[in-house]
Amino acid sequence: MTTQTIKENIAHATELANQLRQAIATINHAACEEMNNKENLSTTEEALLSEMVTPNIYAATELYGRLVSLNNIYNREA
Repeated sequence: MTTQTIKENIAHATELANQLRQAIATINHAACEEMNNKENLSTTEEALLSEMVTPNIYAATELYGRLVSLNNIYNREA
């Protein structure tokens, strides 16, 4: 694999991670709005938001940050 290909792959992965982060945030926002419009949420709906969606936003943000760091390191050294 050439240096240019590696750089392109890192850039592509970074963009995909950013899109993932934004998509999860959009899901979370929509779910929160829906929660505000409902009087009684089921336990499953509450668990979905508190145990799945929010941690996934953090995980996607962390992945994005790591890829940005990798990009910065690689471009400095390569």
